[in-house]
Amino acid sequence: MASLSIFYFNIALFKWPVAISIAAFVLFELALNAGPNLTTFIIPSLVFPLDIKAEGAGYAAFFGKLGAVIAVFCFPILMKLGGVSLALATSVAVLGLGAFLTYYYAKKLGLEK
Repeated sequence: MASLSIFYFNIALFKWPVAISIAAFVLFELALNAGPNLTTFIIPSLVFPLDIKAEGAGYAAFFGKLGAVIAVFCFPILMKLGGVSLALATSVAVLGLGAFLTYYYAKKLGLEK
C-alpha cells in the first residue's frame, strides 16, 4: 500500500508521461499480485481463531464499501477543485492514514512482534 502511495505521489508531483505511468503501474500490479496470496489467504486461516477471522472479514468488508461510497462522491469534487494532483494527493493521504492506523492498532493489540 505504501508503494502505491509513493507511485501516486510521483505521478502527481513530477508529471510523468502517461506511457511510463501505465508501465510502472502494470509492473506494480504484477508484483503485488504475485506474492500476497499466501500471506493474505492461507496463513491467517491457520493462525487466527474463527471468531477473530470473522470479525476481521466483517470490518474489512464494511470499511471497503464505505471507502468506495465516499470516494465516488468526493473524487468529482476534488477534480473540480484541484485536478488530478489534488485527487492523487488525497488518495496518498488516505492510504497513509490507513497504514498508520493499521500499525497503531496492531501494536496496541499485541499483534506485532
